[in-house]
Amino acid sequence: MATQTLRIKRRLAGNPGAPASLASSELAYNCVDQTLYIGHGDNGSGIAQSIVAVGGAQALGDYVTLNSDQTINGNKTFSGVVGLGSATVTGLGLNDLSDADISGVISGQVLQYNGEKWVPITQSPDGVLGVEADANSGIYAITEGGDVAIGGVDASSVVKGVVRFANAAEVTAGIAGNLAVSPKDLEATKYELPAATDSALGGIKVGSGLLITGDGTLSASLQGALVFKGTTDITKQAPAASQGDSYINEVEGEANSSWSGLEGEQVADGALVIYDGSEWATQAMQVDAGVVGVEATSPLACDNTNPAHPLLSIQDATVAQKGAVRLANASDIANGTASRVVTSDGLKAYVGAQIPVGQHDGDLLVWNAQAGAYQVQHVIDGGTF
Repeated sequence: MATQTLRIKRRLAGNPGAPASLASSELAYNCVDQTLYIGHGDNGSGIAQSIVAVGGAQALGDYVTLNSDQTINGNKTFSGVVGLGSATVTGLGLNDLSDADISGVISGQVLQYNGEKWVPITQSPDGVLGVEADANSGIYAITEGGDVAIGGVDASSVVKGVVRFANAAEVTAGIAGNLAVSPKDLEATKYELPAATDSALGGIKVGSGLLITGDGTLSASLQGALVFKGTTDITKQAPAASQGDSYINEVEGEANSSWSGLEGEQVADGALVIYDGSEWATQAMQVDAGVVGVEATSPLACDNTNPAHPLLSIQDATVAQKGAVRLANASDIANGTASRVVTSDGLKAYVGAQIPVGQHDGDLLVWNAQAGAYQVQHVIDGGTF
């Protein structure tokens, strides 16, 4: 997006100094003496009572600069942390600090701040006097006569400590103790189930004609394997059959004793009789009558004047219910026609015809009361003095 230009009142050449007058809080910059001025106060008519330099070369005497040499006079009070960074501080001694006690300080003395003031501390000529180890750290430390012995604690189920990696034999044998197992050791001991054979147990895959459920139950599946053989009389001798053979019973009655699995049972007329390879079973037949009527819920409507040919339709949309709508054209948008839907392309065409097009990124849309229309501008100019 292009940068928007915003200019204040300015003087590019001529005399140094402030403008003759400014409005209250109005800014003006004189390039001759490189000074920024502001209108201070208000005379009751919007005119400043005085003009004050607030920045630039002439006003530098009233401000601390970032990069120039200056001498700062007067008492200054700081709050919070003062960071000097890599700056060099000269002419400052500890006796100039109100919270530093330097009585009895000798050359090489170390001072420590105790929360209230700086105090000398005693240095031990023997270095570290002792080392302690946290009981839960996995190490131990013993200090005797200035010497420190540090070692690791064996890990257990209740204590954190050091371990040794187990080898393949120890993993296989399940040796107890503080032994860790690496992925390489696990790879050496992994077990893969062999495929089953006609003489050895092993893993199998589910083949055709079988079905396995999520809990591992294996059963026979006859889906797609039925062979329709025609009709039969359940009260007479059963035919020779193979797995999947099926018949429709055409005589209601008690099954003949030759129908293994059904012998002595009452079988309905029209029942499907299926042979699974070892015995017979029945399955009731269901005949659907097809669609007998059509109903609709809002916003759909159904006219059943002719039951053989129901007529479906969509109700008109309102503020209270969903339904069908018609898209608005340009005239509908301009006139605010009710019950019309505005699309993005229709709205773009309407808005584009009402709002002038800008020329640059960041252009402003300004109302011109004299012209009675919006106009595009890309510069805000405060003028000169």
